Amino acid sequence: MNTPHSLRASDGLNLNYYAAPNEAASFTLLTIHGLGEHAGRYEWLAEQVIEAGGEMFALDLRGHGLSKGKRGHTPSYPQLLDDLQRFITHVQTPSRPLFLFGHSLGGGLAIQYALRNPTLTGLIASAPLLRLAFEPPAWKLALARMLVKVLPSFSLDRGIEHWKLTRNEEIREAYERDTLAHDRVSAAMTVGFLDAARWNLDHAHELTTPALLMHGKADQVTSWEATAEFAANTPQPAEIITYPPCYHELINEPERVQIVADMLRWIKRHTA
Repeated sequence: MNTPHSLRASDGLNLNYYAAPNEAASFTLLTIHGLGEHAGRYEWLAEQVIEAGGEMFALDLRGHGLSKGKRGHTPSYPQLLDDLQRFITHVQTPSRPLFLFGHSLGGGLAIQYALRNPTLTGLIASAPLLRLAFEPPAWKLALARMLVKVLPSFSLDRGIEHWKLTRNEEIREAYERDTLAHDRVSAAMTVGFLDAARWNLDHAHELTTPALLMHGKADQVTSWEATAEFAANTPQPAEIITYPPCYHELINEPERVQIVADMLRWIKRHTA
C-alpha cells in the first residue's frame, strides 16, 4: 500500500489514495481515516485484509495526507461525501462485496454515506464521530459557527492531546514524528462534522445497510455512548462491540489483533 494514486474531485482538487489490490479478492474494504491523520497509517490493516483474502483501498481526505487542500478544511460536508462517492466509483469492482470502514471523522462520514446510499454490502465504523466525549470550549463553537458564514477556511488547533489517541507508546511516538499528520480543523469542517453527527443520530432508524460499530469504552475523543445509542435505534439492529480498556484508535491499540479479527469475522459472515 506504499504507492500513492490520485483521482480528481468534482471541484478539481487532487485527492490521494493508496491501493492494496488482490485480483482474487473475496471482498473489497474501503478505508476512511480520522481528523488530522491520513491513509498511510492503515498499512498494517491492509496487510491483515490481504491475508484474509480481501483487498483494500484507503483515501486521504481533502486537506489530509498527500491530498491537496488547506490542512483540516473542506468547503462543506457534502463535498466530503461527494469526494467519497468519486473514490468508491473509481476503485470498486461492481461484482465484489464492498465494505466501507471509517474511523472517527471517517466513521461519521461512512455512516452518513450508508444512510444516504444503501448500496454497500456492509458498513464498519470505528469510534465514529457521533458525539464528542468532551465538551469543547463554548467560545470555539460560537466562533466556528460565526466564521463559517464569512471565513469558512479559518482554522484552529483541534485541541486533542496525542496521548489520548492510543495506549501504544510506539505508535504515539511515530505519530509525533509523522510529517503528514496535523492538528488543524477549519470552521467549515467543525460545523460540518458536528451537524452531520447530529443528523446521523436522528436518522439511525433509516439505516438498511448491515453495520458493525466498534468503540473503546476508555475513548476520550468520541463518545461510545453515542455509538451505542445509534446502534440501538437502527432497525436491524446494528451489531456493536465495545472494548473496555481501549482508547480512540482501535486499530492502533494493544488489542488490535483481536479487534481486527472481530472485524474480519463479521465481514466473512456477510460475504457468505
